[in-house]
Amino acid sequence: CFCEEDNGNILVGTKGEGILLLDKQERQVEPYLSTGNGLISNSVYALRRNKANDIFIGTEGTGINILNAATGRLEKLEIPDKYPPFKAVYNIYFTNNDSLLWVGTSGYGLIKINISREQGRYHVKGFRQYNSSDKNISLNNDVVYAITSDPEDNMLWFGTRGGGLNCI
Repeated sequence: CFCEEDNGNILVGTKGEGILLLDKQERQVEPYLSTGNGLISNSVYALRRNKANDIFIGTEGTGINILNAATGRLEKLEIPDKYPPFKAVYNIYFTNNDSLLWVGTSGYGLIKINISREQGRYHVKGFRQYNSSDKNISLNNDVVYAITSDPEDNMLWFGTRGGGLNCI
């Protein structure tokens, strides 16, 4: 996965080497973030920047990292223990002015996290997990690789492994 920073440099998520930094001006790639400085896992599958320019990071490990744009520090989204743990985050998508974080996982289905930003930190205000065992929804596979919306943001589309396309 890739994510461009404000300065034009590109973050590159790898499967095993964490996040590399592609310095476009110097035309070189160098190590940037790894488990050694707080990354949940060195297998990075999703990088998504929100409107505050913070970068949300999905990995093979449990939870979500956030690279804080204001401080440059790597943080972990603190999810209350009352919600089920999840890992293998393959996609991250924001809606509702960045207050809803949609997370596509490999094996844990689709997760919707209601977040707010207070004093520079993110707080989880709500959590819902959608999975194929819940017959009240139409998610037909618990491996969600792709998330996007229509141009009017009225519908969210979810691409699943072997289950085709689903929408909300």
